[in-house]
Amino acid sequence: MFSSLYVTVKSLAEHETTGTLMVSHKYGEKGELALKDGRIVGCKIGELTGAEAAGQLARWVSFNVDFSKG
Repeated sequence: MFSSLYVTVKSLAEHETTGTLMVSHKYGEKGELALKDGRIVGCKIGELTGAEAAGQLARWVSFNVDFSKG
């Protein structure tokens, strides 16, 4: 899908969701966003973590997502 993660993350934040959002980029990279009570508490893409990983993830426009609660 061509989109922004903003819509997905906004929905999870509004519902104060806890879990892991797995993001698969169309070119094979995989990222993770950890949420607790709707707040992002961690981000990882390969060896990148934190703000650096979040910056990369925010630029992805073609991706699939899968959310696991808990």
